[in-house]
Amino acid sequence: MRSGAARVLVVALVTTAGCATTTTPVETAVTDFKQVAGAWTSTSGSASRVTLIIQTNGKYWMAVERGAALQGQFMVEGGVLRYGAETAGSWRGKATLLLDDRRKQYLRFVHDTGVLWMEFEPQ
Repeated sequence: MRSGAARVLVVALVTTAGCATTTTPVETAVTDFKQVAGAWTSTSGSASRVTLIIQTNGKYWMAVERGAALQGQFMVEGGVLRYGAETAGSWRGKATLLLDDRRKQYLRFVHDTGVLWMEFEPQ
């Protein structure tokens, strides 16, 4: 009796695992700022909410809830957005557009040092 119940449980788990969707995002090339224009909200990297507004010309404005704001200009380079070209120091890197199997978009910011800085999703 116990082995029959165990087999049913194993079959149920294998079947469920086989039907589960993966949420591993895939990089999507950015060729035009219109692909990413609009409002985005941080999903990681900060204890405070961060809002990112991207215009169709690549200009962006980023504001931290109860904190600082900054603005800049993205450049499209090799299918990713480059940020920080106008700044000195380590605040330079790329923002990659990601799409998961549920068609959900993310923007992942990684400094040129290789450190993941922040991720955003559309508002």
